Amino acid sequence: MTAADIGDTARLHHRTWQDAYQGIVAAEQLAALTEESWIASYTRGLGTPGRITLVALTGDAIVGTATFGPDRKEPGYDEIYAIYVAPERQGHGVGRALMDAAVARLTTGEGRPVRLWVAAANASSRRFYELYGFTADGAADVWVRDEISIDVVRYVL
Repeated sequence: MTAADIGDTARLHHRTWQDAYQGIVAAEQLAALTEESWIASYTRGLGTPGRITLVALTGDAIVGTATFGPDRKEPGYDEIYAIYVAPERQGHGVGRALMDAAVARLTTGEGRPVRLWVAAANASSRRFYELYGFTADGAADVWVRDEISIDVVRYVL
């Protein structure tokens, strides 16, 4: 992802969140999230050492994104921070291609284990990660952003 991609990437992230978190996050909280907050988040992260965001394209349209880098909480691990695919492109291999590219980049370095956090109630994402080969390791936490709290569980590859 380049600075020129931030707007489209943030719009995809926002739209995918609206779809993926229905029933997990209260409707009024989802409605309160804005594309601008995701733009600010991607802008802050763009220059962070070790943090990479890949985008998947269909023509010129961004249809998926994966962000990854060093584990944010525990040195010695790598982490997939986020992976989002446009709802209409899910089930077409975009997520798998993004995950393959992210894991390949992470595992070519020091070969550290790769972790990710996922909403405990997000059954479809958990199934995707499990089919990919990730396993829940028993760790749990609460993710908080913009007054939204989500119970999350950790997976490791």
